[in-house]
Amino acid sequence: MQKNKDGVTSLMIASNNGEYNITRLLLKNGADSNIKANDGINALMLASQNGHFKIAQILIAFGTIVDAKSGNGSTAVILAERFGHNIIALFLLEHGATITKLQLSTYTQTLVTYRIQEIKRIQKSIEKEILRIFPSHTPYLAKLICEFSNGLENLEKFIDEN
Repeated sequence: MQKNKDGVTSLMIASNNGEYNITRLLLKNGADSNIKANDGINALMLASQNGHFKIAQILIAFGTIVDAKSGNGSTAVILAERFGHNIIALFLLEHGATITKLQLSTYTQTLVTYRIQEIKRIQKSIEKEILRIFPSHTPYLAKLICEFSNGLENLEKFIDEN
């Protein structure tokens, strides 16, 4: 694939501009989605920072490395989060992207903490209702509830450590 003087490819331009059909056509015809421009940025990073979710999806489907780093150390998930495209950030995290607590914005850290607290509150309500409806299954349900609680604690611990 040809690059311009800045190392930018047609795939990067299409991804940056939200041109899904062109992006798909280029990928189907063998465009390498892991090529980086001179500054180290790739097509997934451009799609992520500009909020082009469908393009991020197809780039991942065609094997783009989800945690590739630009010249300044940014990744697609960092750019998506920084520019407020939380759905893309979540999608990338679900597909193997990693991000540390230091890289998260204060807003996102607060949002994650709030969501965990909300899940715990909902969990307690569900626990009470389940035990009320199925009192004869208490030992089995208690075990399931405990496993769910441990998962939340592990998530909190992971967030605190990273």
